[in-house]
Amino acid sequence: SAGPWVVDDKIVFVKEAGYTPSWKIHNIWKIPEDDVDPEIKKKTLEAIKKLVEAYKDPSKASLVLSYSAITPLAHYIKKILNIVFHMIIHGREGSGKSLLLDLLKEIFGIDWPEPFPKTDYQTRVLLSLSTLPAIVDELGEIIEGYREGKKESVEVLDILHRSSTQELMRVSGGYQYAGYFLAIRVLIGASNKDITLVPWQMDKFIFVEISKEKGIDISKAVGYTPRTMDPSIKKTLRYIGKELLIELEKLIPEINSLRNLSRDEIRKELVKLGYKAWTSLYKKYGLEPFPEPSEPETELEKENIEELYKDIFIMYVRKALEGSIKDVRISSYPSETIEKTNSTDVLKALERDGAIVVNYGLEKEEIICKSSFITKFKEYARREHGLPEMGLKRLREIIGLTPTSRTIAGITIKNIYVRDL
Repeated sequence: SAGPWVVDDKIVFVKEAGYTPSWKIHNIWKIPEDDVDPEIKKKTLEAIKKLVEAYKDPSKASLVLSYSAITPLAHYIKKILNIVFHMIIHGREGSGKSLLLDLLKEIFGIDWPEPFPKTDYQTRVLLSLSTLPAIVDELGEIIEGYREGKKESVEVLDILHRSSTQELMRVSGGYQYAGYFLAIRVLIGASNKDITLVPWQMDKFIFVEISKEKGIDISKAVGYTPRTMDPSIKKTLRYIGKELLIELEKLIPEINSLRNLSRDEIRKELVKLGYKAWTSLYKKYGLEPFPEPSEPETELEKENIEELYKDIFIMYVRKALEGSIKDVRISSYPSETIEKTNSTDVLKALERDGAIVVNYGLEKEEIICKSSFITKFKEYARREHGLPEMGLKRLREIIGLTPTSRTIAGITIKNIYVRDL
């Protein structure tokens, strides 16, 4: 297949498969054969660094680029170390996940459409088409399907899981590749769905969580993203990718030295080697590299999940006030209305909708809700945002809902919960 291959501890560039019958899917890798001015290469490296530094936490973007640098040797790493890791970048919309995927496509010269792995068969095909990483955006469909127990999604994750340690994967009834698929690449994908519900998969992946607080500052990124950068710099990205592979070749002996390490140690060392390749390339042109990568993550940090729950709860309440969530609608009332003894409409609304919002003017606004409303929110957070399910008591603590009683329309209502908005 197309891409870089390790032969006798040297990297060989392969443009396309030697065996390409009309029925077999294959890619052509347009590796640069000429060269460009060193000055434009320097500007291109500086643009990559500027993009990394446009993230509020540059170490997250650096982690993606550092591990990605090592992934074209996945077939070799798997053979030598018996393990290689897929990477999933997780974060909400606007955090800068897709920008990094677009940049990787340009660096590695991946200009062919990647099949989306909706089934086990398509996943096997995807993993055999090149040695370069498979760049796939919006993996949420697979993750959501896994949660719902869809057979296809379960099989896709199973194939990804097994391909981390296996090169040959049998496919029954298939005629392509003589009934076998050669798993020779790493998948790098992005998702806004949480994936902590697949714990048995965790040791085969590197997760990169990019929150809004740590994500892209788009005002700093303009001019350095693949869509906004100078066309001459964008064109030079694949020349940088080729030189990165040349630097990577020098590190093959160091890859070989990782044989006796544990999987967690291998994961960390591969990231370090990827960053070392980038550093060598920057030093070659007299430049300082982008900041060092953060530690590779095997699961999303607990505090990040809690912050997501808080943010999504506020959004859920706002949408419920607007009536933009199916079957969920709540109303807002001024505080003086709540205190009136004839406010039976407020009581009915609380009973019917499970929640009301009380407005105290410009200073304060709060939600009063029952357990039924929290249950609806829990289901919404799991269904729409892929957050892990948890008990109501723990969920109330995370969101900051305080148990209390309130007098509404002259009647004391117990077993309700209050939170400032």
